[in-house]
Amino acid sequence: MTPTEIKLTRDKSKIIISWPDGDKAELSALLLRQRCNSARSKRARIDCTEEPTTEGLTISEIRSVGLYAINLVFSDGHDRGIYPWSYLKELSYERIMHSVADKAYDRAYSMA
Repeated sequence: MTPTEIKLTRDKSKIIISWPDGDKAELSALLLRQRCNSARSKRARIDCTEEPTTEGLTISEIRSVGLYAINLVFSDGHDRGIYPWSYLKELSYERIMHSVADKAYDRAYSMA
């Protein structure tokens, strides 16, 4: 599924992705950097070593990769990750589900 729109927020701290099925998700630069699919990033996760990420991380540039993905350039210089539409949809779905769960949790405990 190809996104209908990808917008970089004014402060460049996140992208907003709209999907043909009506879903819309905000993915932060920090999340995208942490979940990068580059070989180095995957190796760091396998080895349980975190790659350094900085507060205030932003997205400097969004590059098209054919018709199937984007490449993101981050303010820390990292530019090796390719984010296929299917992976962005998966991350979007996770964000949406976290948001729904957070709202349900807040409602449940505000009634207590």
